[in-house]
Amino acid sequence: MRTLIDKEQFESALVSYRGADAQIWLFSITHKRLVVRLSFTNQNEVLYILAVSCEYMKGPFSWSNANILFMDSNTLAASEFYIKIIDKDKDFELISSGGVVLSYGLKDDPWLSFDDPL
Repeated sequence: MRTLIDKEQFESALVSYRGADAQIWLFSITHKRLVVRLSFTNQNEVLYILAVSCEYMKGPFSWSNANILFMDSNTLAASEFYIKIIDKDKDFELISSGGVVLSYGLKDDPWLSFDDPL
């Protein structure tokens, strides 16, 4: 079971998972949807970051001591908007033009498919 996080709580959720282990957890075959999972070894709760309409990604598939941040960006065309999901220390960057969703889950009830309810 996953619990959605209100947008106003995104920053505090990310702060509470600083120093966690991060990994690319789930992705669609086209990589247009991609999930990053943050977890601590001694904690059953995990944080999922779902990026929609992914445009670009660079960096590792998994890393320790994560420090994930979101950056909202406007391009030169005022109608274009995207979100960068970054970890500067690990040279990780994921650009989403469709937004992000955060949810809490449990390690022993992993999110294994986009067919599973969020």
